[in-house]
Amino acid sequence: MDMFLKDVFEVFNYIKSKGWDIGWYAAPHFEVMTLYDNHVVASPTPFSPLYRGQSSYYERCLPSLYRRKWSDLQKLERLVQIEDFKTILNDNPEIKDEIEGGLAVNYIGLAQHYGIETNVIDMTNSFGVAAFFATSDYDSLTHTYRPVMEIVRKGMIYFMPTGIFNFGPTLDNQVWPIGMEADMSDSRYEYDTI
Repeated sequence: MDMFLKDVFEVFNYIKSKGWDIGWYAAPHFEVMTLYDNHVVASPTPFSPLYRGQSSYYERCLPSLYRRKWSDLQKLERLVQIEDFKTILNDNPEIKDEIEGGLAVNYIGLAQHYGIETNVIDMTNSFGVAAFFATSDYDSLTHTYRPVMEIVRKGMIYFMPTGIFNFGPTLDNQVWPIGMEADMSDSRYEYDTI
């Protein structure tokens, strides 16, 4: 259901008026959980609800991988890019420690934070984080976020009440927690949806 409210504060108040006991920010608390093949992840809690903030409204909310047409060469280049990314990450001491400790590494989720187009969409358990992304634009030249200053432009906050249901990395599962991944200081409390 699409609703257009004046600002993020009205969105927050609307969600609370529907009975959701939410705060502006989710406390940095993690729960270790097994996902598959005895791999575990430190998943951010609470698990529900989840949000996504975007500074523009789109008719369809699509992962970056599906926002444009790809030539066969571009598809191949992207696959090589992801494999290179995995190789580089696996040399990182923090990633090595995570793997040796049995923690699952979400390479695809991490890759999109470094500019590689993927088939996942970030969501967060923090309303404040979603509000930030709904009201900010990313400047790729300076690698900074700036507030949206246009009065007529509409940001978007998606609300996903299901939270933890369908966790895991398979096609049958739709939500994969990034959790406390190494080198993710700007986006630690997030989930990816497939």
